[in-house]
Amino acid sequence: MRKPTLIIGILINLLSYVQTSQCGEIRAPECDKLNPSPRIIFQTSYGQLVHDISTPQKQIQALSSRPEKGILIDGLATAETIGSVRISKARGIKLDDGSYCILPQEVEVYFGYVNPTIYIAKEYPTDSCRFSLLIRHEQTHQRINILTLEYFLPLIKIAAQGIIQQSPSVKISTPQETKEALRNLQEYYIYMLMPLIEKFNLAREHEHRKLDNQTNYAMERDICTKFDFPQNN
Repeated sequence: MRKPTLIIGILINLLSYVQTSQCGEIRAPECDKLNPSPRIIFQTSYGQLVHDISTPQKQIQALSSRPEKGILIDGLATAETIGSVRISKARGIKLDDGSYCILPQEVEVYFGYVNPTIYIAKEYPTDSCRFSLLIRHEQTHQRINILTLEYFLPLIKIAAQGIIQQSPSVKISTPQETKEALRNLQEYYIYMLMPLIEKFNLAREHEHRKLDNQTNYAMERDICTKFDFPQNN
């Protein structure tokens, strides 16, 4: 079992959503022509995997985001998805007394996991068949997380580059509006990336469901039954 979680963290204070009308105000053709494509720094990480074998089964059951009726959850694989955009360098150019262009020069984009953890209920001895089976099952879930991330990373990188390069600048009336302008531009980047991030999470959930099903659960139970009670086979 696993707990899919999406946390979109942005490194400056952002609004909870971006209205379509706001996005239309970002484009400033007279500023765009002054700005070369910003440098884009793309980073990712799977995080440091932790194995937790000290948590009671009841707590693991409670941690699951999708507990299934009638099924005891003895193991769990978690990994939080983090996406962030930060304009780390920008410059301003005065057009006239009432117009300034804010030109991003460097944009940092991060997409990856944090806190990947495998939980195995403390009630199972480490030398038991069930413990070994749970470890293998949850490691497979974490492997699915890695493979899904590896598949989507090039797509997210290309999308981020296209969005940032096509919206390289904003126009403001006074220099005092700079911080808000950069914040709005970052909102726009995330707003445009959200559909692909949502597809990523749907694809990850779909792949996990291939492992979490009654047929596979029955097969796994049968493995330990045969191991623990060989005389009955």
